[in-house]
Amino acid sequence: MGIIERLFKKIKETDKKLKLSLEYEEKYIKIILKVADKIVSLKDLKDEVDISSLSKSDIFEIDENGDTLLLDYDEIYSLDRSTLKLLKLPNFFPGVVYIDNKGYFGSSKVEFHYKISFGLDEYHIVNANYVESISSSERYILTKEQYDLIKLINQYNNDDSKNKEANEQYRMLNAIKDVSHKTNLLLNETIKKEDDLVLLENIELDFLESDEDYLEVVPQSSQLSKEQNESLKKAFKNANLSQNFYLLNIDNKKVKVVVNRELKDALKVVKNNEKISKKDFVKRESPIFDDIDSEKVEFNYGPRVIGLGYLNYRPSPTPNISEIDWFSKEFPKIMTDTAITLKPEHLGYMQGKFNDLDEFEETELKFDVEGEEKKFFISKENLANEIKKLETSIKDITDYNKSKALDEIIELAEAYNYKPDYIEYKGNYIKKFDKNVAEQYRDDLREIEIEKREEKKNSKKEKEKVLLTEDNLNEEGYAEGTEQITQKEEVELPKSLRYSEGIDLKEHQKEGLLRMQSLYKKSNVNGLLLCDDMGLGKTIQILSFLAWLKEKDALKPSLLIMPTSLITNWYDEKNIGEIQKFFLDGTFKVKILDGKKTRDEIFELRNYDLVLTSYESLRINHKETGYIEWKVVVCDEAQKMKNPKTLLTRAIESQNALFKIACSATPIENSVLDLWCLTDFVKPGLLGSQKDFSQKYMKPLSSNDINDEKRQEINNELSDKLGDFYIRREKEKVLTSDFPKKIVIYDKIRPSSQQEDIIEKLKNTGKAALAIIQGMIMTCSHPQLVDRDIEEVPLGSEESLIEEAYKLGHIHTILKEIKMKEEKAIIFTKYKKMQKILWNVIKYWFGIEVGIVNGDADKTSRRRILDDFRKKEGFNAIILSPEAAGVGLNIVEANHVIHYTRHWNPAKEEQATDRAYRIGQKKDVYVYYPIISNVENIEREEYRTVDEWIRKQLEIDMTDSSPEEKLNRIIVKKKRMLKDFFLTCGGEFDDDMAKEFAAMSSGVEKDLSIEMIDNIPYQEFEKLAVVLLEKEFNSKYGLVTVESGDKGIDGLIFSENGNILIQAKHTKRLDSNAARDLFFGEKFYSEALNKSFPKLIVFTSASKNNISEDIKKLEVKGEIEIYYREKITELLNKYPTKITELIDRDIRYSIENIKSYIKTMCI
Repeated sequence: MGIIERLFKKIKETDKKLKLSLEYEEKYIKIILKVADKIVSLKDLKDEVDISSLSKSDIFEIDENGDTLLLDYDEIYSLDRSTLKLLKLPNFFPGVVYIDNKGYFGSSKVEFHYKISFGLDEYHIVNANYVESISSSERYILTKEQYDLIKLINQYNNDDSKNKEANEQYRMLNAIKDVSHKTNLLLNETIKKEDDLVLLENIELDFLESDEDYLEVVPQSSQLSKEQNESLKKAFKNANLSQNFYLLNIDNKKVKVVVNRELKDALKVVKNNEKISKKDFVKRESPIFDDIDSEKVEFNYGPRVIGLGYLNYRPSPTPNISEIDWFSKEFPKIMTDTAITLKPEHLGYMQGKFNDLDEFEETELKFDVEGEEKKFFISKENLANEIKKLETSIKDITDYNKSKALDEIIELAEAYNYKPDYIEYKGNYIKKFDKNVAEQYRDDLREIEIEKREEKKNSKKEKEKVLLTEDNLNEEGYAEGTEQITQKEEVELPKSLRYSEGIDLKEHQKEGLLRMQSLYKKSNVNGLLLCDDMGLGKTIQILSFLAWLKEKDALKPSLLIMPTSLITNWYDEKNIGEIQKFFLDGTFKVKILDGKKTRDEIFELRNYDLVLTSYESLRINHKETGYIEWKVVVCDEAQKMKNPKTLLTRAIESQNALFKIACSATPIENSVLDLWCLTDFVKPGLLGSQKDFSQKYMKPLSSNDINDEKRQEINNELSDKLGDFYIRREKEKVLTSDFPKKIVIYDKIRPSSQQEDIIEKLKNTGKAALAIIQGMIMTCSHPQLVDRDIEEVPLGSEESLIEEAYKLGHIHTILKEIKMKEEKAIIFTKYKKMQKILWNVIKYWFGIEVGIVNGDADKTSRRRILDDFRKKEGFNAIILSPEAAGVGLNIVEANHVIHYTRHWNPAKEEQATDRAYRIGQKKDVYVYYPIISNVENIEREEYRTVDEWIRKQLEIDMTDSSPEEKLNRIIVKKKRMLKDFFLTCGGEFDDDMAKEFAAMSSGVEKDLSIEMIDNIPYQEFEKLAVVLLEKEFNSKYGLVTVESGDKGIDGLIFSENGNILIQAKHTKRLDSNAARDLFFGEKFYSEALNKSFPKLIVFTSASKNNISEDIKKLEVKGEIEIYYREKITELLNKYPTKITELIDRDIRYSIENIKSYIKTMCI
């Protein structure tokens, strides 16, 4: 049910007949409401319309008088299909946009023009994305891709700073070509013939040994491949002057590398100074340094810093291309009489052949090409080239430096359930990877891209350069002493703790302080990884160490880096931070570094004992702060820097720190590589290079058949290696018996009939297994979570919300028990819509408006919400997302924790629980897990120890278990891993998860039936049409077209018996519009592809009796052929087909893609 239908649900329950009509204005579409053909306002319907939900909607607006609904043209794309239909908006435009250009690229003003047409009709834009035929009254809404491109073209044409600048011209050209792969555009010959483009955003200057005394200065870029960089060096050397672009020729494929004005000016300086003496390099005396980079790397940067910006010196000609944006679109091929696509599985075979050859010998290679064996002879030299080509096409995810590429790769992997050893992507083979690592890397890239966009928006200056450090990735380039503590020491307590006010260190905290003191006495260039369990007081241990240094006059200046939300936890000007709470006034002179500062402002920081800053502020100031010799650098919640390739990690490593402390209760969130990264900060060299560490530890831990014995062996070995430089204590082992207990409560609740129905339907959808699982888990929380038609606003009365999910009703029972005790509760769920549902029902039950803290809350509102919760006497509740609660929050005022929605990562779930179960808690803490189960009545299980909890849960029979029970099993299994093998327990068990859920998602492996097809999305129905008709017409060349601008054609099949165009209609009734789309599409595709399509097929889920007479007559005349419901049933019986076959059809083809396909497949 769509948003409009649900909003006006109550009207349907009355006698009023509501009609909607639209008025298209310049900025908005007005939605006019009529009852009995009389215009009414929203105010007239206040009793029937949920206006409060409407006002919270991100899609609709209400006019200033509160009378009329307004829909922004841009928001049309947010509407669900049923709402689009109900509003009677025009269909999305099925035609094509023609693009041509005026002017010559790189030498004059260039503008791009577009023409919108469908069939013989030309269309003009009326308002925004609303188009109308010039010759008739036909109207459409442009697809999002078409509309976004037209807006981009208009902005570009109206901006002379862009259309007259070569780099911007090519940037616009590139954008047009990118869109042409997603939707159907027709490009003029000039645009089509333009070579592949790379728009350089950065260059690096490499300094290669020319002779004994001189270095040659050569440009390269991390955006280019190794071969492209080599070609760029040659092109640059042969050029007379600095140019707008450089034409590269790689394996007979031309690539145009375009530089912007700033880079062109920089390359001009390089061109005039292509050689530099080694003496001048060391002294930084050359126009290279003066004119390109005015900020020099001075002697007082830290020992790990090796250069600034893109300057670095290597005596080897091998470029550093650790973050490569690969532009090759085709898979490696051996060109014989038939092009043979090379695959990773061929590599071993080819290398074996190569090793058996003498230098001038030839060997015979054999390949299976579509069931036919292909043989040919090849020389050793050529075979080496083919092997290199194949090796170059095999990538890690970290070889990509764009978040969009990572999104696409992750989506592909999810479609295959992360099972294949390699994923095919844009001409490359991506090695199997961990989902969590990929998502974290993607998120880091996105963060960097956002920062770049912000910098570009705020300044026209050349992109700032960063400090380069020895990264220890491939080899150990930088290490510090790793000598362990040998002498027994006594702890020295600082004098400035507020002892008179009852502040003192507990025994485990004294041990932590002693470890830091002992390491410091051994060498002040040292470090510690402090990984105590959450709630054991890591902050007071660190502050006690810093106070001890202050007493020795060895503290000023020290740097404390933390998430922004934690700064006020450490130090607050209102005297409620932990520095003020634990230590006497005047103990520390503190300064907060916030935002971008000048070098003079940064140098002032040397006058303070402690400088507190966020990770974000450090990143934008790291070049300036890198000049300061910090006595101590502390990273709180240090898991923020777990990726060694990000700017954030490089910024932290570049600080000139003597003693380093990384503080994290969860140093291993995704994989054991997180641990390597943190250790490489506090004690570089202790665990060797990342490459060696991965081979020795990560690889065996990632093996599917690793057992507990091997895991324990690796765990012990890592523990021994870390030695004194690592410390972790757990609450259950260090806290005394008088510390409050943690009681775990499992409540099993049956699902509602609506939840059961949705879960059953999900089993039979065409989605990937993990997507099915995710949908079932969301349904267990509340059915509205899987209704993607509604974004964030829960709809319906509170009674109906509760009726839809009995689990929600059970929360009322739990909260009533808590209210009777006059105590407080924290409710965790990561879903924003669920948070709002809970907010609504709690207000309904108890008349209170509780706080919500999630990623939307800024620092000020977050603190206000938490302070209000803490201060209020008696019963109260607060709703938190586990992610927002995972960073340093202390909420000991609550002693009830409800995990309404489970977090897939048990480390984060424990972190959330420990917001309440930590030092400072005075009451026993109750942790509730309400779980959907196939029970008749609510069942409760209570556990008093962690061991009992884990043991009992792992003993439960999983037969006929619900999705949430299966998820619970996986989480508990992981909790046992965390407890027993902390150092080797990283990542989430995606493979295990899929196996655990196999019984529920077994529909994925079933043969499709006509009933199952009724439940699949229209996109999968289009794929089904191509898959079945391929089998029926004995073809291997079936393609699914792009969703937008497909000219009414959903699939094509190339066959020896005649090519076929397909129009798929997932509908209950079929009219003649489908035939019209086919006729228009046939004309377009025939001309664009220079192919004939004698067979036109309508493929529909409508039954024979629900097909209009008009379209039946066209079939009788032989103009089209209709595959209706009964015929599809016959095909499914004749050719059993699984959902996985639809999932495999993940690529959709635009006209340009189809042309490339025809050429490649020699059709």
